[in-house]
This record gives sequence, structure tokens and C-alpha cells, in this order.
Amino acid sequence: MFEEPNRHGQTISHHGRHRRFNVLRSGSRAILEQLVVKADQTQVITLPGNPGVVVVGNPSMADATVAGNQVFVHGKLFGTTNIIILDVDGNQMAAFEVTVMRPAQSAMVMYKGGSAFSYVCAPDCEMTFHIGDQINRYAGVTEEAKQKIQLATGKAGEEEQPSGGQ
Repeated sequence: MFEEPNRHGQTISHHGRHRRFNVLRSGSRAILEQLVVKADQTQVITLPGNPGVVVVGNPSMADATVAGNQVFVHGKLFGTTNIIILDVDGNQMAAFEVTVMRPAQSAMVMYKGGSAFSYVCAPDCEMTFHIGDQINRYAGVTEEAKQKIQLATGKAGEEEQPSGGQ
């Protein structure tokens, strides 16, 4: 964790890469900071106080979870969006431009006949699914993973109940 006071004497921390983020005092406009998050991973931002509201520009691309003075930013789909953090009085504490990227370490993409196939190699390569991959290839693996999760959560053999209902 890296912490350093900004010009207003406030501190914001970023876990992972050692970077400083500025947080402005109430009533000031926050500077847009750059934050890179890998898809299917999370970055932690520690604020000097508890946020009142966290707004994600495109929730299909990234999401945020608040726990006290920490904001967990989850990468979902590749691309760029923004996150604005307001304090309990509605003043802007921080603003981030969030870029969600494909995890580069141990990731490999094979292109065959215009179709993409993703793998994670550590050290042996296993299939994984990313947006843009050939979906038919992963149908069997997806069903097997679903069954494994159901067994692990004790829901194997249970039928899904229709929503709504009486």
C-alpha cells in the first residue's frame, strides 16, 4: 500500500501499483486520475474518509463495491469508463478514468480462421473465455464449470425455480 498526502493534506491510497491519487477537499473539483484494472480482477482504492456515493459511468465495463473508506473497482469488460466518488455531503472527492484491459501475464490468445480462443498458461495452458472468443468452442467447458460450481455450493440436482410467481 502506498500513501502520500496531497496538496490539501489529504491522503488516498492505491493497493497494487504504487501510485498517488489526489483527493480534493469539499467544494473543489476533483482531478481525473487514471486507473488500470485487468478484466476479472479488482483494484483497491483507500480514501481519507467514507464516500457517500460512488457512480460508475458504464457498469457493464467496471463495477465498484464500498467497504468503509475503501472502494473496490472490479474490471468486467475491456474498454474505458469513469468513476466519480462523492462524500456524504455530495461534494466530489475523487474522479477516475478507468481502463479495463485483458490480463497480460500468463494470458494467450490463439487466432484460427478468424476466431479467437483464449488460454491461461501457468505453466500449462488451460482454456478460458473472454469477450470476443468463439463461443461454440466453450459450450461444453461452460456447462462443466456450471455443474462443478453447483456441486461446490450444494445446489447439484436442484432445479431452478421460475421467477415471479405465486
